[in-house]
Amino acid sequence: MHAPHRFQPIDTLEINDFIEFERDRLFIVHQNFLEEYGAAYDEMVPRFAQKRHDPNQSIDKDRFEYLMGPDVAHDTHPISQWGILRSMIACQPELIGRLGREGVDALEFAEITHDFGEAVLKRDIAKGDETPAEEAEEQVAWITAIENTAPPQFKGFLLEVVRPIIFDSEHSLHIDHDVAERIGYILTGMRASRYAFIHQDPLLPHEIPVMSSIARDVRKLHAPVQQLAPQYRSLKNLFHNYSREWDLAA
Repeated sequence: MHAPHRFQPIDTLEINDFIEFERDRLFIVHQNFLEEYGAAYDEMVPRFAQKRHDPNQSIDKDRFEYLMGPDVAHDTHPISQWGILRSMIACQPELIGRLGREGVDALEFAEITHDFGEAVLKRDIAKGDETPAEEAEEQVAWITAIENTAPPQFKGFLLEVVRPIIFDSEHSLHIDHDVAERIGYILTGMRASRYAFIHQDPLLPHEIPVMSSIARDVRKLHAPVQQLAPQYRSLKNLFHNYSREWDLAA
């Protein structure tokens, strides 16, 4: 994982917390994976930098990650998702009662490992764009990554307990994982919207339409997720706190 200072100072806090407090658990799983497959990320464009937003790749990778934060960088995206899960539980502690301690642990590992298959395949397909065949291929790649890199004390738990949460839409905890992913996706879209429509000062002129494209795309693809807001206080708070950004991206 690259040094956290490549991001804006406010974005480094969660990465530092993750490294400090999860060193013997989630961090070692994440680091083992990066040592084996992390080089693949150098060949992949950042998340949300799909050609439909920036067809000429006018914003270089370092600049894009600096502007948009850890969620768009493949190696730190899992840490961003871990932070979102923690925030979900902090604002809705009754989730712990429903999930149980093992459920919380499994979801934490799901957030850290859910995209491991992408590095094995050296591709990133935007959420919602994957075909069933591509999803099946990614699951096989994920299993390969776990078998090759997971510490022995976590391997069985990851393969038997965590895998279904990530890949089986019928699993009881899959919806919680899906909500965490959607929150991350929407937050990144709202960040782009803030740049595009509210706070353009940090941007160069050619960066504004890229941010606008990302914001509108996320708004269009994830408008229906508001239907889940009554069940998840974190989603409800998100739409309340960022209502201006969400509306401007419509």
